[in-house]
Amino acid sequence: MRNQSIEELKKRIEDLEDSIFYINMIDRWTREDSELYDKYSKELRELKSLLIEEIAKN
Repeated sequence: MRNQSIEELKKRIEDLEDSIFYINMIDRWTREDSELYDKYSKELRELKSLLIEEIAKN
């Protein structure tokens, strides 16, 4: 992940936010929905942290 450019990070963050949004639109979650939500949320937090670090370097 460290080798990703800022634009790649922004794109992945956008994709994750879209995925999380659509999962939130589901009325009744399955275990798979819940696991995906947790996985995507964790990755999103990590990528946002990484993006902040990258922006701070520049």
